[in-house]
Amino acid sequence: MSSLASRRTHDITPEAFLRRVRRLYGEVRADIRRALEAAGNDPKSLPKELWKEIEAKERRVFALLLIGFGMASMNNWFDWHEEQDPGGMDRDGADKQFTLLADRRATWAARTVNRTTRKKLIHRMKTYEPGESMRSVIQDVIPDSRIVTATRTEMQAAQGLGPEAIRRESRRIYKKRTRVHSVLMLGACEHCLVCPLFHRVDMKFVREFFPSAMPIHPNCCCRQVLVFGLKKEVLAEGLMIPNPDRREIIRAMAKQGFKVPQYRRRS
Repeated sequence: MSSLASRRTHDITPEAFLRRVRRLYGEVRADIRRALEAAGNDPKSLPKELWKEIEAKERRVFALLLIGFGMASMNNWFDWHEEQDPGGMDRDGADKQFTLLADRRATWAARTVNRTTRKKLIHRMKTYEPGESMRSVIQDVIPDSRIVTATRTEMQAAQGLGPEAIRRESRRIYKKRTRVHSVLMLGACEHCLVCPLFHRVDMKFVREFFPSAMPIHPNCCCRQVLVFGLKKEVLAEGLMIPNPDRREIIRAMAKQGFKVPQYRRRS
């Protein structure tokens, strides 16, 4: 068993995940407040190095949390694959895919959150009045609601790392002969207009519209699951359904306010 597979991960509960993210953004708030005061309360004068340092800190924390929280799912999906195809996959190879995906997701999450914080700070400072507490200003920029949303979103992302790692490793080993396919399954929460259109749809198709894949949007509770068999078999059994009409998805994305990506129509 690889060192990653044997790592103790059950200590990273949802509560521990949220506590660590709250601690992270307590530090980020303090970093921004000190830098802003030194810059004469001009957010556009904040050095690029500050934002790079903050983003690097965010990425490190997210990467560790994604790996720790997502490892239980990874273990379960690897065991599932062993039941379907005994000895067909090496654990070290699957773990490499898992850690690569976690690092990519952490990088994306840190960059996205960092960009949003910068925009919100500039917008908030437009209404700043002398005498206002800078602590309250930063609190408006990074409220607890943002922290909770980011935590929920990244915990859901962590749950999707395992099945995606197994799918990718199977694809690497078997190429087009792979019998591992991933589909989107609706979660038990209030849904947007788009997610129901993707229920049981091949994740390859979902990524045409949402390249970062799961979760599709903040607070999304849908998940990625694996099905085993030739594609024509899983379609016939109803484990996967044919891709829906792209035009219907684009209309739903526009109504929901999601950015509609530019892509080439696939033959």
